[in-house]
Amino acid sequence: MYQCSKRVNVPLIGTKGCINYNPVLAQRQFGYPIAGAPISVVLEPLLVLYEEGSSVEILLELRRAWNKMVIQGKDNRPWTMNRGISYERWLMERVWMVKLPFKLCVPEVPKEELEQEQESEESKEVKQLKQEVDELKGENVRLTSKLFDLRHIYDSLVKDQEKIMKKQKREERQNTKLKQDLIALHARLEGLIQQRDQALATERQWIQWYEEMEKERKLMFDQIHNFHIRIDEMEHLIREGEDKARKEHVQRLEEEVNYLTQIVQLEECLEEHEHITKH
Repeated sequence: MYQCSKRVNVPLIGTKGCINYNPVLAQRQFGYPIAGAPISVVLEPLLVLYEEGSSVEILLELRRAWNKMVIQGKDNRPWTMNRGISYERWLMERVWMVKLPFKLCVPEVPKEELEQEQESEESKEVKQLKQEVDELKGENVRLTSKLFDLRHIYDSLVKDQEKIMKKQKREERQNTKLKQDLIALHARLEGLIQQRDQALATERQWIQWYEEMEKERKLMFDQIHNFHIRIDEMEHLIREGEDKARKEHVQRLEEEVNYLTQIVQLEECLEEHEHITKH
């Protein structure tokens, strides 16, 4: 991890304060050579001691910076090194400046000789050019950090756009499905309305048929009642006819009996007459 957001170094958040470490100085520990002297921009120190109510903004900034980490194997930022100065020479200068309490493996050179050597090697114009180069490199660092921020914002916008597009597509699918469901429900509702109308028409027809059947039933009952009356009248007439025929039959029988009696009397009279005539 070589960089966090706009900061060219990696900030470290502790319990009592914040510092940073410079990954440029750890290249040899990672197994990569150091080709030159690190520039002053990448060695800018960070030292924050927590004070109540005064460190909240910087802590939030460092927290946001940790969300934009740059992780890679080798440090591929060539502007972090000044190849015009060797790393050993820069290290010796740092030893004289910081007073590091350890011995270097390189030959010790007095500070006066180093200064004379630097003055003899570098003219004022070269120093000015180097200063301008350092400033341009610092500007490059700021622009690179800004580019990282813009790229992060662009990536965020692209992700948001993708989310919005996915949401729109999902909503379009849902709207299409909803429209299809509404069309199906409308068709089903029309079918139910038609069935209701048919049922109502059938019900009215059945009611009409029932009323007609009721009328026919009443008419049939009236006819049956009339038939019963006529049957009763016919039965009465038949009984009267039978009584009359019985009386006529009895009268005829009586007449026949009387007739036969008269015949028998006549025959007896004739026999008596013949018997008298014989004697």
